[in-house]
Amino acid sequence: MKNTVTPLWAVLCTLFLVTVSPTLQAQAATVEWGPLNQLVGHWVADSGGGQPGTTTRAEELFTLELGGRILVRHDFSEYAGANGAKSTRHDGLLIIYSTGPQVFAAHSYDSEGHVIDYAVTVVDRVITLTSTVVVGAPRFRLSYWPDNSAMRVGFEIAPPGQPDGFQTYVSGTTHRSR
Repeated sequence: MKNTVTPLWAVLCTLFLVTVSPTLQAQAATVEWGPLNQLVGHWVADSGGGQPGTTTRAEELFTLELGGRILVRHDFSEYAGANGAKSTRHDGLLIIYSTGPQVFAAHSYDSEGHVIDYAVTVVDRVITLTSTVVVGAPRFRLSYWPDNSAMRVGFEIAPPGQPDGFQTYVSGTTHRSR
């Protein structure tokens, strides 16, 4: 009995490469980041003063990678220990990508094990990443108010069952260092 799966697979792969792949490559090569370009750079947060539970140090680095096809943020925040506890550190990786002309989405990963999918919107220069609704889980919203040399940042959480009940979890200001 002849194996017809391998020849069929080869034909399908060839059709994909000939018809679909150039379309995807052309779209990826022409990503217009628009207002998201304002994020590119190294941002250092103002210190929370070093009091227990406050931010002692935080930075974000936004870079265009893979030939400008994705916008990547590496970030960290360090917090002073409260009530005799050790200080803590939170690290994150955010990958923003285009899903169409001026339409963006993102995936976020962090050192606490969170994986969050976001829709990205820009309204009046405010860049907002809002997580998808997952039944029984909290919802997240990350907002940036960029300016030339400073940027306000806010992170909000909505409790499970209240997908629009966002409350500020942490906020602050960062300054462009390069």
